[in-house]
Amino acid sequence: MKISEEIKFGSTLALFGANPDRFLAEGYKDTNTVEDRLKMISQVPEIKGVDFYRGWDINSENVEIIKELLDKYNLEPAAVTANISSMREFALGSVCSPNKSYRELAWQEIKDTIDQAAKINCKIVNLWFGQDGYDYCFQVDYMDSFRKLVKALREAADYNPDVTIAIEYKPKEPRKRLFMASAAVTLTVINEVNRSNVGIIIDTGHAFNAGENIAETVGFLKIFGDKLRYVHINDNYKTWDNDMMVGSIHVIETLEFLYWLERTDYNGFYTLDMNPYREDAVEAAKENIAIIKKLRKVLERLDEKDLNKIFSKNDSLGALAMLRKNLIR
Repeated sequence: MKISEEIKFGSTLALFGANPDRFLAEGYKDTNTVEDRLKMISQVPEIKGVDFYRGWDINSENVEIIKELLDKYNLEPAAVTANISSMREFALGSVCSPNKSYRELAWQEIKDTIDQAAKINCKIVNLWFGQDGYDYCFQVDYMDSFRKLVKALREAADYNPDVTIAIEYKPKEPRKRLFMASAAVTLTVINEVNRSNVGIIIDTGHAFNAGENIAETVGFLKIFGDKLRYVHINDNYKTWDNDMMVGSIHVIETLEFLYWLERTDYNGFYTLDMNPYREDAVEAAKENIAIIKKLRKVLERLDEKDLNKIFSKNDSLGALAMLRKNLIR
């Protein structure tokens, strides 16, 4: 099959950081500066997009410096994530918090993120509602919570229509259950929001945790509104969001995911979102890009006529034979 000649690679800044976890809070590596991490990213020639987390990476004090550093290292902003999941005030939710002042704080955080994204010419703001959910039965009013989410998303979309608001869904963590838990739930909320600049982020690890077939999700979002705006790509064992290296566990599912990104004309960043706790970050990024490029080469070997025959018959044996011939060499 014919595939696009070039795709855009991005990376989170966290990939090149200290990589802490809850057992080693100071990180497995030395703490470094934002410039240190941008310099490391520049050592991976294919990576051009940078995914920032507001507060940790970008803030009102350093936003102009960030813009200069992006120019210095010949990089561009891929997305800025609002910090609505990593502040103590949001322990019971950000836009869904029962505390009005904390809901207002969350709204201020979202506005600040949109403003700072615009200042560095970034077109995507990531809203990951990691604290908007619940832990126990009878803990929250579900209907009221979804009303608050819809209201907040409309306000975010209307605040600056030139910026895309992209929702990164996840079924759990840090809350035991999150409201924005799957592509289907998130799409339902987006349809109710009814704003053209609101879309969805597929984080492949989150989608695995949600029990999704990541390739099917791409097709689903294309056919029902064309709402895929951005991709975080990684891997895990499907029980937790391990942020492992691409294709390290689920090669065939990752291959099919890449196929459907091609087939649906996705043209956004393929952003590496991993935690190489015990690996060299620069070499890990290079290896992840290498596996994505190698899997895309496999796609080139697939015959579209054969694929259409397989699809027309739901031919599982034909699909396996195709994979055997083109993937195992």
